[in-house]
Amino acid sequence: MDELSKKIQDLKNLIENTDHILIAGGEYLSEQAGLDIYGKMFTDNFQDFIERYDFTNMYNGTFYPYKYSEEKWAYLARYFYVYLHFEGTRLYKKIYKLVEDKDYFVITTNFDEQFYKTGFKKSRVYASNGDFRHLQCKKICSDELYDFVELIERMVKQTDDERKIPRQLVPKCPKCGASMDLHLTTTDNFIKDPNWIKQHEKYGRFTNKNKDSKTLVLQFGNPKTFEKTIMENPKWHLVRFIESKGRLENIGSSIFKSFRKNNEALERIITFEEPIEEIIDQLLKKY
Repeated sequence: MDELSKKIQDLKNLIENTDHILIAGGEYLSEQAGLDIYGKMFTDNFQDFIERYDFTNMYNGTFYPYKYSEEKWAYLARYFYVYLHFEGTRLYKKIYKLVEDKDYFVITTNFDEQFYKTGFKKSRVYASNGDFRHLQCKKICSDELYDFVELIERMVKQTDDERKIPRQLVPKCPKCGASMDLHLTTTDNFIKDPNWIKQHEKYGRFTNKNKDSKTLVLQFGNPKTFEKTIMENPKWHLVRFIESKGRLENIGSSIFKSFRKNNEALERIITFEEPIEEIIDQLLKKY
């Protein structure tokens, strides 16, 4: 049996014999699923912005210092419109099939809602970075969030040939009239609304109650590092699906030095650098 086959078999055994599974999903997972911010999804939907500003990926446009707010919001609306209408992907569905009969919980830094669209229960998903469905007051005059979905649709439909939305569609706070921000942790003064707090607390309860139980962490990309958690919980195992450049040595130096010396903890980690779907397909062959 070659090394890859052995790792896959070891992972099959872990899934079969674990009590709980924690899924950590980052940008790499969605890229592997087809939501590639550098590829076809980007070039098919943002050609006008690419030609005007030489953007090389979808993120470029979210942080660009546009001269006009009408153009900024035209870009943001189209950006989230693409995610809003992107169907649940095959890869996410396969991952759900892998864990659907387990006690699972998901923590994700992605806001593309792929976990919600592919069978995962919303009550078991903690989107730590916020969501694109809501806006918040830039001045934080209140803790209220405002629905952005309906406005996204209107903005996209009314974007003109100059890549601008009508001025009246630029969002203003209904309470104080100030500018609005996205409800994402990338913005200043992120509002921790009741739903975010509830899911954050559920994540904490899931990890705390299972600290002495057989628990498997499936980490797709690098939304969060779990090496310290593995060292502290001898019944936990970590399986990392990472890009070849995202090797174990990339974790914080102080943590890595301690982790490298802990041979017992090292034996409880498996790392895959192969395409995620190829590994998931091998795991699903038993079902």
